Amino acid sequence: MSDWAIARLPVNLVFGPDPPTHRRWVMARRSLTRPDELAYYLACAPEGAVVEELAGVAGSRWAIEACFQAAKNECGLDQYEVRRYPGRYRHITLAMLAHAFLAAMTAAEVERGAAETTQPTWPRSPWQRSGACRRLSAPGPRTIAPAPNWSHWRRRHRATARACRYRRRTRARGGLPEASADGPSAR
Repeated sequence: MSDWAIARLPVNLVFGPDPPTHRRWVMARRSLTRPDELAYYLACAPEGAVVEELAGVAGSRWAIEACFQAAKNECGLDQYEVRRYPGRYRHITLAMLAHAFLAAMTAAEVERGAAETTQPTWPRSPWQRSGACRRLSAPGPRTIAPAPNWSHWRRRHRATARACRYRRRTRARGGLPEASADGPSAR
């Protein structure tokens, strides 16, 4: 909760239309829990804006900042290294889309009655806490069955490919080369 002090600033006819359509406001917010902490705002609102509406909009700023901070932490919103606008735009769009998806999934889980922060059943890190120190918990030795006859299959496949290549080459020349009495013909 906060206390608000709001004052309307005078109309500046140099920069605005002759009958002004918007009013400028200066606002100060003081926290009830920490009265020495003040925050100041400048606002420009339509002519018929109500003071409570201005305070509500200014107070929603914190929720928006929390949303951006969560998007930075969870979806990498601030982890782009691009040089041009289209790449930056794509990265921010995809990060915000991912954040919206995660927020919708979280809201659906909360509606179903699941706790907001459910602890996972698996350890998040292979480093397990043991008393005052941490140790690496490695899974037991895995038995990986070698690929059956991989070497044999590879040799057979290469021989088949070589034979096909030679057949294609001889057909392109117009037939099989004649063998001499000395052995295969030299190329």
